[in-house]
Amino acid sequence: MRIFLGILAVMTVLMPAVAAAHPHVWVDTRTELQFDTRGQVSAIRVTWRFDELYSAFAIQGSDGNSDGEVSESELHDLAELNVGHLAEWGYFTEVRVGTADAGFLEVTEFGARNEDGTLVMWFVLPLEYPVDPTAVPVRIRSYDPSYYVAFDTDPAVKVALVGDAPAGCRAVAMAAGDQPQNISDADLAALTADGAWASAFAPVVSLRCGD
Repeated sequence: MRIFLGILAVMTVLMPAVAAAHPHVWVDTRTELQFDTRGQVSAIRVTWRFDELYSAFAIQGSDGNSDGEVSESELHDLAELNVGHLAEWGYFTEVRVGTADAGFLEVTEFGARNEDGTLVMWFVLPLEYPVDPTAVPVRIRSYDPSYYVAFDTDPAVKVALVGDAPAGCRAVAMAAGDQPQNISDADLAALTADGAWASAFAPVVSLRCGD
Protein backbone atom coordinates (compact mmCIF):
# COMPACT_ATOMS: atom_id res chain seq x y z
CA MET A 1 0.00 0.00 0.00
CA ARG A 2 1.38 3.42 -0.91
CA ILE A 3 -1.04 5.81 0.74
CA PHE A 4 1.27 6.67 3.63
CA LEU A 5 3.94 7.74 1.19
CA GLY A 6 7.58 8.00 2.26
CA ILE A 7 7.09 7.56 5.99
CA LEU A 8 6.33 3.86 5.83
CA ALA A 9 9.28 3.39 3.53
CA VAL A 10 11.48 4.63 6.37
CA MET A 11 9.78 2.24 8.78
CA THR A 12 10.45 -0.64 6.41
CA VAL A 13 14.17 0.18 6.33
CA LEU A 14 14.41 0.43 10.09
CA MET A 15 12.40 -2.70 10.79
CA PRO A 16 13.24 -5.35 8.16
CA ALA A 17 11.82 -8.18 10.25
CA VAL A 18 8.47 -6.47 10.52
CA ALA A 19 8.37 -5.45 6.87
CA ALA A 20 7.65 -9.04 5.77
CA ALA A 21 4.53 -9.19 7.93
CA HIS A 22 1.11 -7.57 7.99
CA PRO A 23 -0.45 -5.35 9.18
CA HIS A 24 2.02 -2.45 9.28
CA VAL A 25 -0.25 0.22 10.74
CA TRP A 26 -2.98 0.06 13.39
CA VAL A 27 -5.81 2.58 13.48
CA ASP A 28 -8.56 3.25 15.99
CA THR A 29 -11.47 4.62 13.98
CA ARG A 30 -14.40 6.76 15.15
CA THR A 31 -17.51 7.63 13.16
CA GLU A 32 -19.90 10.57 13.14
CA LEU A 33 -23.10 10.53 11.08
CA GLN A 34 -24.21 13.90 9.71
CA PHE A 35 -27.87 14.59 8.89
CA ASP A 36 -29.36 17.30 6.69
CA THR A 37 -32.48 19.36 7.45
CA ARG A 38 -34.70 16.64 5.95
CA GLY A 39 -33.42 14.07 8.42
CA GLN A 40 -31.34 12.25 5.83
CA VAL A 41 -27.76 11.03 6.27
CA SER A 42 -25.73 13.37 4.07
CA ALA A 43 -22.14 12.66 5.14
CA ILE A 44 -19.91 10.50 7.30
CA ARG A 45 -17.12 12.08 9.34
CA VAL A 46 -14.32 9.60 9.99
CA THR A 47 -11.58 10.08 12.59
CA TRP A 48 -8.49 7.87 12.70
CA ARG A 49 -6.09 7.64 15.64
CA PHE A 50 -2.84 6.00 14.56
CA ASP A 51 -0.64 3.69 16.58
CA GLU A 52 2.33 5.03 18.50
CA LEU A 53 5.03 3.92 16.05
CA TYR A 54 3.35 5.22 12.90
CA SER A 55 2.43 8.45 14.70
CA ALA A 56 6.05 9.08 15.64
CA PHE A 57 7.33 8.61 12.09
CA ALA A 58 4.47 10.50 10.49
CA ILE A 59 4.77 13.51 12.77
CA GLN A 60 8.56 13.66 12.51
CA GLY A 61 8.42 13.12 8.77
CA SER A 62 6.02 16.04 8.36
CA ASP A 63 8.62 18.61 9.47
CA GLY A 64 9.08 19.88 5.93
CA ASN A 65 11.27 22.86 6.82
CA SER A 66 13.39 20.88 9.30
CA ASP A 67 12.97 23.43 12.08
CA GLY A 68 12.28 20.79 14.71
CA GLU A 69 8.62 21.80 15.03
CA VAL A 70 5.69 20.29 13.18
CA SER A 71 3.15 23.01 12.46
CA GLU A 72 -0.58 22.74 11.86
CA SER A 73 -0.05 23.55 8.20
CA GLU A 74 2.52 20.76 7.85
CA LEU A 75 0.11 18.25 9.39
CA HIS A 76 -2.60 19.58 7.09
CA ASP A 77 -0.30 18.86 4.14
CA LEU A 78 0.13 15.29 5.43
CA ALA A 79 -3.65 14.87 5.68
CA GLU A 80 -4.09 16.26 2.17
CA LEU A 81 -1.55 13.80 0.80
CA ASN A 82 -3.14 10.82 2.48
CA VAL A 83 -6.71 11.79 1.62
CA GLY A 84 -5.69 12.17 -2.01
CA HIS A 85 -4.28 8.65 -2.11
CA LEU A 86 -7.18 7.21 -0.11
CA ALA A 87 -9.67 8.20 -2.80
CA GLU A 88 -8.35 5.38 -4.97
CA TRP A 89 -9.21 2.91 -2.21
CA GLY A 90 -12.62 4.26 -1.29
CA TYR A 91 -11.14 5.84 1.86
CA PHE A 92 -11.07 2.34 3.38
CA THR A 93 -14.71 3.01 4.21
CA GLU A 94 -17.71 1.01 3.03
CA VAL A 95 -21.19 2.48 3.47
CA ARG A 96 -24.01 0.05 2.80
CA VAL A 97 -27.53 1.40 2.33
CA GLY A 98 -29.81 -1.59 2.55
CA THR A 99 -28.12 -4.01 0.13
CA ALA A 100 -26.40 -1.34 -2.02
CA ASP A 101 -23.10 0.50 -1.70
CA ALA A 102 -23.32 4.27 -1.24
CA GLY A 103 -21.06 6.42 -3.38
CA PHE A 104 -19.01 9.40 -2.17
CA LEU A 105 -18.50 12.87 -3.54
CA GLU A 106 -15.10 14.56 -3.44
CA VAL A 107 -13.64 14.98 0.03
CA THR A 108 -12.98 18.67 0.71
CA GLU A 109 -13.02 18.69 4.53
CA PHE A 110 -10.08 17.02 6.26
CA GLY A 111 -7.30 17.68 8.71
CA ALA A 112 -4.75 16.23 11.10
CA ARG A 113 -3.45 17.06 14.55
CA ASN A 114 -0.86 15.92 17.04
CA GLU A 115 -2.41 14.81 20.33
CA ASP A 116 0.52 14.29 22.69
CA GLY A 117 2.42 12.24 20.15
CA THR A 118 -0.59 10.50 18.60
CA LEU A 119 -1.42 11.40 15.02
CA VAL A 120 -5.14 11.99 14.56
CA MET A 121 -6.50 12.42 11.04
CA TRP A 122 -10.10 13.16 10.07
CA PHE A 123 -12.07 13.60 6.88
CA VAL A 124 -15.70 14.02 5.86
CA LEU A 125 -17.20 11.72 3.23
CA PRO A 126 -20.19 13.43 1.55
CA LEU A 127 -22.61 10.81 0.27
CA GLU A 128 -23.41 10.95 -3.43
CA TYR A 129 -27.10 10.80 -2.53
CA PRO A 130 -28.57 11.58 0.91
CA VAL A 131 -30.08 8.52 2.59
CA ASP A 132 -33.36 8.27 4.49
CA PRO A 133 -32.46 6.06 7.47
CA THR A 134 -36.11 5.49 8.32
CA ALA A 135 -36.52 3.64 5.01
CA VAL A 136 -33.31 1.55 4.91
CA PRO A 137 -30.67 0.53 7.45
CA VAL A 138 -27.20 2.04 7.10
CA ARG A 139 -24.02 0.11 7.88
CA ILE A 140 -20.44 1.42 7.83
CA ARG A 141 -17.32 -0.75 7.79
CA SER A 142 -13.67 0.34 7.93
CA TYR A 143 -11.06 -1.96 6.40
CA ASP A 144 -8.08 -2.15 4.06
CA PRO A 145 -8.52 -5.02 1.56
CA SER A 146 -4.74 -5.54 1.49
CA TYR A 147 -4.58 -5.70 5.31
CA TYR A 148 -1.68 -3.24 5.29
CA VAL A 149 -3.70 -1.20 7.79
CA ALA A 150 -5.69 -2.88 10.57
CA PHE A 151 -8.73 -1.02 11.89
CA ASP A 152 -10.56 -1.34 15.18
CA THR A 153 -12.89 0.75 17.32
CA ASP A 154 -14.02 1.02 20.92
CA PRO A 155 -17.73 0.09 21.05
CA ALA A 156 -18.04 1.98 24.33
CA VAL A 157 -17.44 5.28 22.51
CA LYS A 158 -20.76 6.74 21.40
CA VAL A 159 -21.33 7.23 17.69
CA ALA A 160 -22.29 10.88 17.23
CA LEU A 161 -25.44 11.81 15.31
CA VAL A 162 -25.07 15.42 14.18
CA GLY A 163 -27.83 17.55 12.70
CA ASP A 164 -31.52 16.75 12.27
CA ALA A 165 -31.55 13.02 12.96
CA PRO A 166 -35.07 11.53 12.98
CA ALA A 167 -36.53 10.57 16.33
CA GLY A 168 -35.72 7.02 17.35
CA CYS A 169 -32.43 6.78 15.47
CA ARG A 170 -29.62 4.91 17.15
CA ALA A 171 -26.15 3.99 16.01
CA VAL A 172 -24.18 1.10 17.47
CA ALA A 173 -20.46 0.46 17.01
CA MET A 174 -19.08 -3.08 17.01
CA ALA A 175 -15.38 -3.79 17.43
CA ALA A 176 -13.35 -5.71 14.87
CA GLY A 177 -13.24 -9.48 14.95
CA ASP A 178 -10.24 -11.43 16.23
CA GLN A 179 -7.60 -9.93 13.93
CA PRO A 180 -4.45 -11.82 12.91
CA GLN A 181 -1.45 -9.81 14.06
CA ASN A 182 1.42 -11.25 12.03
CA ILE A 183 0.81 -12.56 8.51
CA SER A 184 3.57 -13.11 5.96
CA ASP A 185 3.44 -11.50 2.54
CA ALA A 186 3.04 -14.90 0.89
CA ASP A 187 0.16 -15.98 3.10
CA LEU A 188 -1.52 -12.61 2.74
CA ALA A 189 -1.39 -12.78 -1.06
CA ALA A 190 -3.38 -16.00 -0.97
CA LEU A 191 -5.84 -14.83 1.67
CA THR A 192 -6.68 -11.53 -0.02
CA ALA A 193 -7.07 -12.93 -3.53
CA ASP A 194 -10.84 -12.44 -3.42
CA GLY A 195 -10.68 -9.04 -1.74
CA ALA A 196 -13.19 -10.07 0.94
CA TRP A 197 -10.92 -11.62 3.55
CA ALA A 198 -9.95 -8.42 5.40
CA SER A 199 -13.57 -7.29 5.62
CA ALA A 200 -14.27 -10.12 8.06
CA PHE A 201 -12.21 -8.22 10.64
CA ALA A 202 -13.75 -4.80 10.02
CA PRO A 203 -15.26 -2.75 12.83
CA VAL A 204 -18.88 -1.92 12.03
CA VAL A 205 -21.25 0.96 12.77
CA SER A 206 -24.95 0.22 12.28
CA LEU A 207 -27.63 2.91 12.10
CA ARG A 208 -31.31 2.11 12.47
CA CYS A 209 -34.23 4.48 12.88
CA GLY A 210 -37.81 3.96 13.91
CA ASP A 211 -37.83 0.27 14.82
